[in-house]
Amino acid sequence: MEQQSLDFDARLLSRAHDPATSKAAAVRSAKFRVTHEGIIYGAICEAGERDFTIKEIAAMTRLNDVQVARRMISMERRGIVNRLWLREEQGPRGGWHDVYQERSGCCIWWVA
Repeated sequence: MEQQSLDFDARLLSRAHDPATSKAAAVRSAKFRVTHEGIIYGAICEAGERDFTIKEIAAMTRLNDVQVARRMISMERRGIVNRLWLREEQGPRGGWHDVYQERSGCCIWWVA
């Protein structure tokens, strides 16, 4: 059952037209994603502060900032963490997008 769950998660991490090597990498990443997310969540909760940047989270863990960034997006999609929203802004081509609070050029995250 767990293997089916990992394969399903991996399909969400790759596109239909991706090469086989990318699909295999997605399967491998699904296996350690949960561990990384646990490390990140534990570090944030243990630190006791309300908000962190990706670089601050990486400094508290054995993960690098790229690994943290990838996990934060999937954790956000599942409602575990959120970015601190600042405002909605109209772009140069007329479309609207969210603007998030930053510290040292990095988005600020908090536990949901």
